[in-house]
Amino acid sequence: MSQKYAFIAAQHADSAAAGTGPAPTIVQMLGWLAVSKSGFYEWV
Repeated sequence: MSQKYAFIAAQHADSAAAGTGPAPTIVQMLGWLAVSKSGFYEWV
């Protein structure tokens, strides 16, 4: 599970740094990978 959380965090950071337009939100990515929001924020 932590691999999914790390992937989401990395993708979100890369998208924000690239500045190429609107990036998917963390909540959207959590839904795509079927992981819980509370679990992600506890991991953070």
